[in-house]
Amino acid sequence: MATHDYVIANGTGAAVRSDLNNALAAIVSQNSSATEPTTTYAYMPWADTTAGVYKIRNGANSGWITLYQLDGEWTSIALENGTAAAPSLYFKDSGTDTGIYSSGTDAVDITTAGVRRVGISSAGEVTVYGGNVTLNGQGDLRFADSDSSNWVAFQAPATIASNITWTLPNADGTSGQSLTTNGSGALSWSTITPTIASRSDVDGVHTTGTVTSGSASLTVASATGIVQGMVVVGEGITPGTTVSTIVSTTVTLSANAGATLSSDPVGFYDNTKALSPGSVGGQLCRAWVNFNGTSTVAIRASFNVSSITDNGTGDYTVNFTTAMPDANYCLTALVNATSSTNRTGRIGAFGNGSETALSSTYSTTAVQLKSFDESTSGLDKFLVSVAIFR
Repeated sequence: MATHDYVIANGTGAAVRSDLNNALAAIVSQNSSATEPTTTYAYMPWADTTAGVYKIRNGANSGWITLYQLDGEWTSIALENGTAAAPSLYFKDSGTDTGIYSSGTDAVDITTAGVRRVGISSAGEVTVYGGNVTLNGQGDLRFADSDSSNWVAFQAPATIASNITWTLPNADGTSGQSLTTNGSGALSWSTITPTIASRSDVDGVHTTGTVTSGSASLTVASATGIVQGMVVVGEGITPGTTVSTIVSTTVTLSANAGATLSSDPVGFYDNTKALSPGSVGGQLCRAWVNFNGTSTVAIRASFNVSSITDNGTGDYTVNFTTAMPDANYCLTALVNATSSTNRTGRIGAFGNGSETALSSTYSTTAVQLKSFDESTSGLDKFLVSVAIFR
């Protein structure tokens, strides 16, 4: 470790030789020492063994410039800002116009072929100039929350048949509008107005069909009016099943049938239109129930019926989950016959001997029914079906 003032003083031969050796030792050791040389010169090197870095004196001989660590690693590298055409750090095999430069204070930019491609501003904003960004292998485009603990993301599907670009609208829409496509990639804000079902849409298309249980291939007697996407209703057809395809009279269902049909009734209904009160007002069943009226009363299936009250033999009260708008509803009910020989089986709301009054409950929240025989004695029935229309 040596430093030298690089001034060879006059002296004896031995003294001059010693002074030269000391100067050479300083040169070969890069003036290495724990403290800076006493005498300094512009562009003079110094291996600072205290800080462990290699320095060079600046041109004004007023300070030191740190170049790299003594172990060979760079602490920092000072580069000129450069330009897109002449980046300060370039890649040799790509020429001198592909590399990294700074377009301004605290900014970092990437250039290729002399053209600015990517810029990172001092605020951390990243801008891509004139190119595309591709996230390969279903990579996510993620947006983190304020503390970056969670994020939401967009991701491409696993398989894409062909490339497509969606072009966003040039302004915001109004409240309640939806982003829609024209089918060619142009997006726009649109007010969605539902298509209202007509009377014929509500009625649906009815025919007969044949299908084997576990199969999705339904053969219909007539395919007139049946289109792809319609909801299919029939015995053994899973609720929500739709028409996947239709060829001649062969309808492919979206789900396998749960029962075998042989020229049995099947209905098809449009699944793309909205119902309005004007098209179905007064036509829908507001409540229905199928229950076992013997022993402990038990509901088999129902809609808008909360419970059945057993008032006595053959005497039941059907309680509504949601009340009727008034008590002027239409009641229809059915019970099973007593036997194959005794066809007695009647049910209804019963009166008090007057043609103008009822002794049973007939209100917006419940209706009372009585099943009886020819002698008006109450009879519990195995099958009781009730439907309410208003």
